[in-house]
Amino acid sequence: MNSKIIKNAGWLFSGQAIGRALRAVLIIFAARTLGTSDWGVFSYALSLAAAFTVFSDIGINALLVREGSRNADLRSKYLSTGLVIKLALLSALGLFAFLAKDFIVRIPEAIYLIPLIIIIFTLDSLRDFVSALARSFERMDIEAKGQVITNIGIVGFGLLFLAINPNSTSLAIGYAIGTFIGLLAVFLPLRSYFRGIIKGFSKKLIKEIIFSAWPFGLISLMGVIVVNTDVIVLGSVGSASDVGLYTSAQKPVQLLYLIPSLLAASFFPTLSREAWEKSKFRRTLEQGLKSVYFFAAPLAVGGALTAKPLVQLLYGSEFIPAFESFAFLSLTFLFVFPSIFFTNALFAQNSQKSFYGYLFVGIVLNVILDLILIPRFGIAGCAIATLVVQQALFIYGALKLGKILPFSIFPKVGRICVATFLMAGIVLYLLSLSVHVLIVIAIGMLVYILSLLAFGEPIFEAIYMALRKKPGITSGVEM
Repeated sequence: MNSKIIKNAGWLFSGQAIGRALRAVLIIFAARTLGTSDWGVFSYALSLAAAFTVFSDIGINALLVREGSRNADLRSKYLSTGLVIKLALLSALGLFAFLAKDFIVRIPEAIYLIPLIIIIFTLDSLRDFVSALARSFERMDIEAKGQVITNIGIVGFGLLFLAINPNSTSLAIGYAIGTFIGLLAVFLPLRSYFRGIIKGFSKKLIKEIIFSAWPFGLISLMGVIVVNTDVIVLGSVGSASDVGLYTSAQKPVQLLYLIPSLLAASFFPTLSREAWEKSKFRRTLEQGLKSVYFFAAPLAVGGALTAKPLVQLLYGSEFIPAFESFAFLSLTFLFVFPSIFFTNALFAQNSQKSFYGYLFVGIVLNVILDLILIPRFGIAGCAIATLVVQQALFIYGALKLGKILPFSIFPKVGRICVATFLMAGIVLYLLSLSVHVLIVIAIGMLVYILSLLAFGEPIFEAIYMALRKKPGITSGVEM
C-alpha cells in the first residue's frame, strides 16, 4: 500500500476521530438535556441544512480534487471558477430557504431555526470547498486540523449556550459559531492561493465544470437524501419525539460513515492518477475495499448485537425505543462502506453517467419504502428502508464498476469474516452474562484484533511498513 495514502488516511482519521469524539459528547449531552422533542426539532432542522449543503456543491469539490491532483497548472482555474459557481448556488439556495421556509418545514418549531440553518450550511459548504483544495495538494493535514478546530468550536460554544439557555436555538447558535471558526482554520493556511483568484476565472470552464461535476454531485445528493429522507418523512407523518428517537440512533451511525469517506478521500488522488493504468487501479481499489471491510464487519455485527444496552448507556432510558433502529442502521455498514469506494472509483474512471441509476435507485426506492414501512413499523421502518436501499446501491455499484474493471472483494476478506464471527460469539456470551456494554465492546475489539494477528492478516504489516517509509515510496506488502 502506498505510504502517502496511509499517511493521508492517518491525518484524516486522527482529525475526524478527535473532532467527532468531541461532537459525540455534545450530541449525547444535548439529547439528554433537550429531551426527545426539542432534540427532534434541532435534528430535523439540521437534516434540512445537510440537504442544502449538498445542493450547493453539485460535485464541484470532487472535481477540484480530481483535476487538481492530475494537473497543477489547471488547479487555479478550477479553484476560481468553482468558487464563483459555489457562491452563486449558495446565494440562490439561501434566498430560497428563507422565502420558502413556511412551506418546506413541516415541524412548526423548526421554522424559527431556518436563518441559523442557512448560516450553518453556507459556512459548512465553503469549508468543504477549501478542504477540497487541500486534498488536491494531498495536504490532508490541513483538513484534519480544520476538523478538530471546527468540532472544538461547535462543542465548546454548543455546551456554553446550552448551559445558558437549554433549547434548540442555543444549540444552533453554537453550531454556527463553531462552523465559522472551522472555515477560518482551513482557509488561513491556504489563503495565498486565493490571492488574485479572480484572474483564474474562466467563463468557458463554467459549462465544463457543471457538466463534469453534477453527476457526482447527484451521488452526494442521493446519499444525503437516503440518510435524511427518513427524518423528513418522520417529521411530516410523526411527531418531533419520533424524530428525536430516530436521530438518536442515526447520529452515531452517521459519525461512523465518515470512516469510508475518509479512506476514499485518501485513495481518491491515487485512483485518479492511475485511472488509465488498469492493473494499478485495480490493485489500489481492492486494497481500499479491503481496508473498509476491516472496519465495516466488526462495526456492523458489534453494533447490531449491543444496540439496546448501548443506546441506554448513551442517552438514558427515555431513548430505549430507538435500539431497533440502531441495530438495523448498524448493518448498513456492510454496504455503505464499500459503496463509497465504488462511486469514487467510477468518478476517477470518468464514468459519471453510471450515477443516474444510483440516483434513481437511492431516491425513488427510499421514498417508496419509507411511505410503506414508517406507518407500519414506525422509526424501525425508517432503518429497515435505509438498510434495503443500501443493499440495492451496493449491488448496483458493484455491477457497474465490474463492467468497467473486473475486481474482487470477498476472497480478500476471508480472515476478516472469520475474526468477526469469533468476536460475535464472545459478544453474545458476555451479553448473556449481563457484562457492562463498554467491557463487552472492549473485549470484542480485542478478540477481533488478536484473531486477525493470529491468522497472519497482512493488513497490519502493510500499515506498519507504509508508515515506516518516506512519502512516495511503496511498502511492497500486498494486502
